[in-house]
Amino acid sequence: MRAQPTRTLLLIDANADERRLISAVAARAGWSAIGATDAETATGLLQGPHGREVQAAILGAWDADQGPILLAALRSIRPGLPAIVLSHSDNVAVAVEAMRGGASDFLVRPVAPERLLEALAANADRRRGAGEQA
Repeated sequence: MRAQPTRTLLLIDANADERRLISAVAARAGWSAIGATDAETATGLLQGPHGREVQAAILGAWDADQGPILLAALRSIRPGLPAIVLSHSDNVAVAVEAMRGGASDFLVRPVAPERLLEALAANADRRRGAGEQA
């Protein structure tokens, strides 16, 4: 297996401390994080000159009103981009809502660093496939 170059992660979270923490964890596995505080910044980054380098997105906090809108915006720009949702709620209905909205994975905070890295690796690898597997 060939060595993987640094991968780029779009991290959308209004909390600067959370962005730093997730960025540090992701860096352990060779991810470079680009931070965005809101949907407008995130979509602007994806449409910018380095947007094609982004290989996964993490939505740092799921909001029932804005989350689906953000996921739809990300999907309209990059349909195959894996989007991992972090939430403070372990409610199954919230997870189902996020997945129906287009999330690739759903993690409950606080998330163990190993679990976050597993989700990033699995979703980035899944993106390379030719389509969904049943």
